[in-house]
Amino acid sequence: MTVVGLWHVLKRYGCLTTLHGPDALQFLEGKRLALDFSFDLVNQLTLQGGSSEINTHDMARKLVFERVVWLLRHGAQVIGCGDGIPPAEKAHTLTQRFASRSHGAHGGGRANQAFLRLTREVETTLAMLGCPSIVGETLAEGEARAAALCHLGFADAVISPDSDALIHGSPVVIKRVDVGSDARKAELEFVSLATVRARLGFGAEGLLALALLLGNDMWEGAAGAGVVHATDLVRFLVTRAGGGAEGEAKALEEVITLGESALSEEESSALEHTHCKGFCKVCGHAHRGKQHGRRGCVECGVVSGCTPTDEGALVGTEQCPCPFHRTRMLRLLARTRKRAHGDAAWTTASARHCRDAFHSLREHALRDVEAKAKLQNLNAWWHEGRRPACTSSALDLLAALRPSADSKGVSDTVAYRLRPLALEWDMRVVSQRPEWQGGELSNTSASALRGCDAHYHPLRYKSNANGFVSVEYRALKGPSEGAAEDTLICQLRRSLIERFAPALPQEIQSCP
Repeated sequence: MTVVGLWHVLKRYGCLTTLHGPDALQFLEGKRLALDFSFDLVNQLTLQGGSSEINTHDMARKLVFERVVWLLRHGAQVIGCGDGIPPAEKAHTLTQRFASRSHGAHGGGRANQAFLRLTREVETTLAMLGCPSIVGETLAEGEARAAALCHLGFADAVISPDSDALIHGSPVVIKRVDVGSDARKAELEFVSLATVRARLGFGAEGLLALALLLGNDMWEGAAGAGVVHATDLVRFLVTRAGGGAEGEAKALEEVITLGESALSEEESSALEHTHCKGFCKVCGHAHRGKQHGRRGCVECGVVSGCTPTDEGALVGTEQCPCPFHRTRMLRLLARTRKRAHGDAAWTTASARHCRDAFHSLREHALRDVEAKAKLQNLNAWWHEGRRPACTSSALDLLAALRPSADSKGVSDTVAYRLRPLALEWDMRVVSQRPEWQGGELSNTSASALRGCDAHYHPLRYKSNANGFVSVEYRALKGPSEGAAEDTLICQLRRSLIERFAPALPQEIQSCP
């Protein structure tokens, strides 16, 4: 349920935070991130527009692979979330969106089936990288599933460019993340629901009220409701209702009934005030024209100028002595109510239906995620991990992403992208063996590690100037691993060494 202009509101009120360089990477390390990949997949599918020249499946896998692999390299854990079957309320919007982006082609059931096929491709790619995913052909949205993962304690933050993830209750939404091999160029932009509450005075239900005013995928919103006035109105309604969760619920109900509720006496009275009666912005006293201050002020007891006071600073605000300014929010509410009265589409029943549909999506996502998390044993997955698969499936995937690549080029890509992830996994597993103290392992311990799917164990390392360290690994050769390389040298994060292998000796040379 993309909300019109919500990111603009959050930026205007200082809710968005941008981190650069090491600060961005430090924010990511150790975070469990629910990645809503549906937004990017829909863009990929609709931009194709039915063209047979673009292999959408390969592009989707490349898109997810490139995003996830660097998140993993910088210490985050990722769980993918995708859309299921869209609610009926969104069908018209989705069809229009597909047609506008694909030069008149129609969406509908065929487009949704194509999207679900792409989702399965992404699920396979994520599994290859050792990441779980919550997908499936049930009534659900990717951002709602991601928020549910946070609510159930499986994730710390959501990665999604859709602001509706906040309305679903996500505690932290990462709008944009750009990380790669150069730590200095890393950049990340996020918003937390706690900051929204502090700056705007309301949380998820208040944002839902704002979504009804501004418009979303299920509802066109109030005619002429700009983002600034709509935000001010919701803040006013929540504050007038006492604030907190109860205040947000009352404000949401008042927004729903705007189209059919009558103007109150105080709203009608507020409309009678058409201009400020005139108070000095310096001293706060009433004046009768522009000569006030030049000729002095009787109340201030001066013959020239005015004496600054706290009351003067309030002139022109809602605390102004003038009834025109004091009743500004009541006039805004009255005018919004009158516009809603003139909008045939704005009825209490239709607005309440939109609210109920959104709540239903949230509840469906919670049940769906809880069931799938139990089925996949997500708690064990997070704690034990899965080794990224540097196997033939990885080679097949990367070959598809490199149209003219030879076998050596594909093999080099695997070494550059996937091998560090697998070796990091090996380091975590080896560090759990009490008999390992940064040196050789006994045959019995090596055999046990092979049983945990570890392939290599670290021997020594040397720090590099770029914030990474070069780690030398030795293969844990088993009967079926005779062709494995005896040793590997790979660049990893220094924080990984400090956490999992603080006793590792520093003896090797840096990688070229």
